[in-house]
Amino acid sequence: MNQRDGKHESQHLEQWHARIASWQASGLSQAAFCRKHALTKSRFRYWKQRIKESLRTPPVVEVAGVMFMGNSRPLSQ
Repeated sequence: MNQRDGKHESQHLEQWHARIASWQASGLSQAAFCRKHALTKSRFRYWKQRIKESLRTPPVVEVAGVMFMGNSRPLSQ
């Protein structure tokens, strides 16, 4: 994945995170929310799962050849 794809993916994740939050605040069922916003239920479930996984998995960041995971200490390579 190149940097441009990563940015696009990040934008998609943010957009869907907002949609999922909107659904949770709406009090609607998933099906009703999808109908109201012209979303497919399968796409909604897919992104709901992706959001859940992204919140559970800390990001891995490499800085000057040293890898960090979340708030942990450096990982050896």
